[in-house]
Amino acid sequence: MEEKLERAESKELNNILGKKFPVLNDGHIMIIDYIGNDSSVVQAARVSCGKGTKKSLEDEELIRYLIRHEHLTPLEMCSIKLKVRVPMDCWRQWTRHRTSKISEISSRYSIIGSGCQTTKADEWRTQSTNNKQGSGGFLSAPEGVALSESEVSLQDYAINIYNHRLEKGVAREQARKDLPLSTYTEAYWKIDLRNLLHFLELRLHPHAQLEIRSYATIIAEEIVSKWVPVVWNAFKDYKLNAISFTGREKKILSDQIYERKIHRAIKYNWLPEDIFKNKKLYKSGKKKFKPHLEVIEMNNKVKDNNFICGLYEDFLDLLYCKKFDILFSCEHFDRICSKCNNTKRNFQSWGKKDLWINDEWDTCSKNGNKNVKDVLKDNVCENFDEIN
Repeated sequence: MEEKLERAESKELNNILGKKFPVLNDGHIMIIDYIGNDSSVVQAARVSCGKGTKKSLEDEELIRYLIRHEHLTPLEMCSIKLKVRVPMDCWRQWTRHRTSKISEISSRYSIIGSGCQTTKADEWRTQSTNNKQGSGGFLSAPEGVALSESEVSLQDYAINIYNHRLEKGVAREQARKDLPLSTYTEAYWKIDLRNLLHFLELRLHPHAQLEIRSYATIIAEEIVSKWVPVVWNAFKDYKLNAISFTGREKKILSDQIYERKIHRAIKYNWLPEDIFKNKKLYKSGKKKFKPHLEVIEMNNKVKDNNFICGLYEDFLDLLYCKKFDILFSCEHFDRICSKCNNTKRNFQSWGKKDLWINDEWDTCSKNGNKNVKDVLKDNVCENFDEIN
């Protein structure tokens, strides 16, 4: 007797089929159709393993195993089709992901509407100083008001020119050529789950442009999380919220000897070769160096996740040309104080190893039994409270 099959569905996704999720000022995302759910991934995975795995691995555990070990072929059994309305400059980035199927509205056949992406006065971003393709902070409100007004004027002018050409009988394929990149386009976008997660991994990243990140956020939080919740939670755990370290970073992080960290950094060209010889010049700021890109990336991994401290913090301070004096957290101060125990031998040992200046112990001795932390606060860190 033939087995009766039921279509793999997601009730939550069924409830929002055809719903428009607004993005930016006039964009949207709408679910048109989908194939599969979490159980489809499990079914595809067990075909290659046989039924024997079903007892030892429950569905959720199996999905998490697949994603953790990057056995991602079963994810390709699920796919989704979306209709998107998106600015052309954002769409250019979107279509860089070439593992999808696209059918876009043609401005050769259709007349483009008047919709353009507009920017609020408080949304104008400055150019990043350390990322050539990224944004920094925000411009002031008065500057933003003027920019937003000029933006609307430019867009209206371009649309009026386009409409005027059409009225004169100019071909649509030629009349469109001066439309701004802020003009909205519409398209059907179909992609399998594996490649959709890769799209989200890149476009949810903080370095991705804010506009496409807004679309990715809606897809992730409003669609994928409801469509395949088990896959989505595993993906967050093992991809989005995980960190990986390079071989060089692992050596720096695992080395407990501070001087060896510095020598490794010099070997990697992360620090200038004369860092020890000209320590005072670097400390005073008379001599400077530009932080290496790999160091910036490593610093972001550590600082953003707030789980590594100790000598590595000193190392980063040195790399970023901050004070060679004490620039540590309270937790690090407490660690040092417990190591020192107000003894000259231990204090001098730690001081020399961490490249501190050499006069703290004399000051500490003159103050009798005063806590080392207080002495450092009084004599080394003038802005101790601001630092912490």
